Amino acid sequence: MAQNNFGNFLATVRSSHTPRSDRFEVVVNFPGSLALPPDVARTTSILCEEAQIPGLVATNLPFRIGAWTEYRTQNLEFLGAEAVFTFLADQNWGIRTAFENWAFLCSDPVSKETSYPEDIYGSISIYSLAVDDSVLAGWKFYETMPKLLSLIPVSSANTSAIRCSITMASTYWERI
Repeated sequence: MAQNNFGNFLATVRSSHTPRSDRFEVVVNFPGSLALPPDVARTTSILCEEAQIPGLVATNLPFRIGAWTEYRTQNLEFLGAEAVFTFLADQNWGIRTAFENWAFLCSDPVSKETSYPEDIYGSISIYSLAVDDSVLAGWKFYETMPKLLSLIPVSSANTSAIRCSITMASTYWERI
């Protein structure tokens, strides 16, 4: 008899609740050198509509054993060095402005001068939440900075909320 039958599936799901993709919290820690209004970090957390939990990727190399070739793991790399976050636009475009100012802090668009890493790095934490808002798991991106502020389409035929997609680059992440 198969161990993985429908009854076992139901018993497992009923006894341990599976995380839901709509129950999460994102906390953006902007660089200290970036002057922002005090409520921007809170608004950014509240209006985050979509985030990406990072992953890992194994790099494999061929290893010859006589006439056979095996692939063996050589290194483990961070998948998620670039992650996309989507935010609902707030009334005063404060979230978009905060990320624009962060990008301008990284590299001046006119003079092309770049800043020191310690002045531009922030961090982003993603928490998976249970239905009672308790934290199930968390991940933190380190040495984070904006890489791409996506175009924002607007249309007279569209009546939905405006969304800002930001691609963030980070050096590494860890499970917290």
